Amino acid sequence: MCILHDSPSWIWIDLLDEFIPKIAPNMAVNRLDWIGNAPRKCEFHLIFLDSAWRPADFNRMVHLFLEAHYWNRYGMFVFVVVEDANFNFLLFQLYTDFAKTLGIVKSVLILISRDGRVPIIVQHDYFKRREFMFKTIDDLKEVFLKDYLRDVFGYQFDVLFFLNAPFLFITRKNQVLGVHRRTVDSFAKHVNASLELRVPKDHVLNSDEVSQFFWQGTLFYGSLVNDHKMAKIERFTLFALSVILFLLCESYLAKLFQFLFNYQYEPHLESIDDLLTTNHIINTEAPFFKIHLERSYPQLQNRVHVLSEQTLLHHPEPDMILGTLCHTAYSYTLSNQNFHPTSGLLRHYVLPARISLFSNSYSHSRRQPFSTAFNRVHAALHEAGLLDFWFEVDKKLWLALPQDDEVKVVKFGHLVSLWKLVAAGYGIAWVVFGIEIVGHWILLKIAKKK
Repeated sequence: MCILHDSPSWIWIDLLDEFIPKIAPNMAVNRLDWIGNAPRKCEFHLIFLDSAWRPADFNRMVHLFLEAHYWNRYGMFVFVVVEDANFNFLLFQLYTDFAKTLGIVKSVLILISRDGRVPIIVQHDYFKRREFMFKTIDDLKEVFLKDYLRDVFGYQFDVLFFLNAPFLFITRKNQVLGVHRRTVDSFAKHVNASLELRVPKDHVLNSDEVSQFFWQGTLFYGSLVNDHKMAKIERFTLFALSVILFLLCESYLAKLFQFLFNYQYEPHLESIDDLLTTNHIINTEAPFFKIHLERSYPQLQNRVHVLSEQTLLHHPEPDMILGTLCHTAYSYTLSNQNFHPTSGLLRHYVLPARISLFSNSYSHSRRQPFSTAFNRVHAALHEAGLLDFWFEVDKKLWLALPQDDEVKVVKFGHLVSLWKLVAAGYGIAWVVFGIEIVGHWILLKIAKKK
């Protein structure tokens, strides 16, 4: 037990004799004159306040608590005030503000009168956000012996997911899955709290909704009415769009043939396995990326170098392999610096193969009542191997998702359908040409007979 601040000896001796044995028996007592001396292991804080306590004293004491990084905010706090007058509403308000500001879970305020009247006992409930008044000290046993982190009064533990990193939160029909979801579920179950997940609509992967609206809008195919019921302007528009689409397809084919004949294919890395078999050096701007690569792929030991972003992007070497963040790599590959001025080819490309997933978790709470419990649950999940198992499950789900934003090198296999279309077009053209020849020959024979 820690006794803070000076006080008349008869007050705290009487309080020890009557109050302490009922709440926490067999407790060691340390009398301190400054909160900075209170160790984190101190489970019981007995703080005596002057009846003339004012807001300035309140601010000074809050500042002392905030400076002392080793005090135990999850312990039991008893504030005692000895006064001659009746109930002091100012002290009561300062006490509640003190408990709210520091996030103290278990605390009571005891107002003791010098004339021997019954003490006034008030508790600020951190989770219910209201105050309760007790008649006797025996009523406080439940307050201090209760594990508030095990039962949060049935309150919801709200979690807000921003899906700005989709590979961390895999979604299925707007349902959040993934390692973070399972971690939060385990923690909510540990503290006996119901869980409510909130996903802002502007961060939901709503590409399907956009595409449905785009295609249902008939922007390319005009009205859905029958052709013979269309107006002349609609028929002309549809015909013009068909001609434009035909010209675009033909120009694309011409450009593709020009590309195939002018540029010779050069073999390059296509997967992580190909990279591991080479002696190339990998340069990255993120130190954690170096640690993650060397831990996931032992073959890359001493081959991953950390460079500054300026050196990495503005002065690339011809044989440099960039291992950096996705948005940085994507922005660089589309910039003018990545194009060779003579050939017009890309200096660097994005490797389509994915590395193993990694994730960082951050816990933030303004009052921090759950930090210790969350760290304990997270450590237990990690030691049990559940986080690694969930990573593997999420990796399979993530690999199964279509990746439209990948930069892939065009191969012959990717063009098979196009070659089939070209072959079908040439076949139809030759059939039509043959029919024209046969028809023209028949017409000539008929003309000769006449």
